[in-house]
Amino acid sequence: MLDNLKLFVCAAQQLSLSKAALKLNMTIATVSRRIHELERQLGCELFHRSNKGLTLTPYGVSYYEQCAPYIHELELRLENLDCSLNSLSGKLKVTAPINIGNGPLDSFWKNFTSRYPDIQLTIELQDPLHNTIPYDADIAICSGSQP
Repeated sequence: MLDNLKLFVCAAQQLSLSKAALKLNMTIATVSRRIHELERQLGCELFHRSNKGLTLTPYGVSYYEQCAPYIHELELRLENLDCSLNSLSGKLKVTAPINIGNGPLDSFWKNFTSRYPDIQLTIELQDPLHNTIPYDADIAICSGSQP
């Protein structure tokens, strides 16, 4: 039902099923069917439909005024959650052998830090045969045969 409420709010704002369908990347038939489904669940018509477009019924106006703020707030919170979950930030510790960590990977480190400015990158350079476990690194780059 929540998805149908989102469709309703969008259609009410656009006053058009075709514009709502375009904005939500859906077919007009799907939007129309789901609006009818919502109207059936509520037991009232939300829109007057004509060849000139949509207008809200009195029930539609009342329902829109009650639902729209909650739908907008929910969308905003979901967007913020998505940004939080999908943004890369925090500390990243990398250990690498001196012979490849310094020099050959310099341009990689520069590109990485410019592409992900919210990541605090720490690079520990070490002897290639040194044990990486004490460095407590997130990523360890090793070269040569490893014990």
